[in-house]
Amino acid sequence: MKSLATVLVLAAALASAACITDESSNVVRARPGTSQQTYGAIVQADLGAAWAATQRVLLFLGTGEPKIDSGAMRASAEVQGAQVTVQVEPYNSLRTILRVGAKRDGVEDRAVADRVLGEIMALIQR
Repeated sequence: MKSLATVLVLAAALASAACITDESSNVVRARPGTSQQTYGAIVQADLGAAWAATQRVLLFLGTGEPKIDSGAMRASAEVQGAQVTVQVEPYNSLRTILRVGAKRDGVEDRAVADRVLGEIMALIQR
């Protein structure tokens, strides 16, 4: 049953033109040329810990206060001149999905998205 759930989550991610992995140390990038560029990972952390880490990282890296939507578990901030949005979603009771998108002047900024995702994952693993 667990492997079926993993397959369904990955299939849904591919259908939305974004992909995540089931390993917290690996990040799979979205396909080039898609309308939505998202980077993500399934991390070994409960939802609350992942959400707290996301807010701390955006507060630290961002210029000004991040925009926080706790109900949707979505946060955004300007980081290194790019508009970054992070979505935190439950995977199961022990794992959480992190999705990160970054755009500068309407163009995807992979380096900033990778940095934000990496910082969140590093904070979770401490």
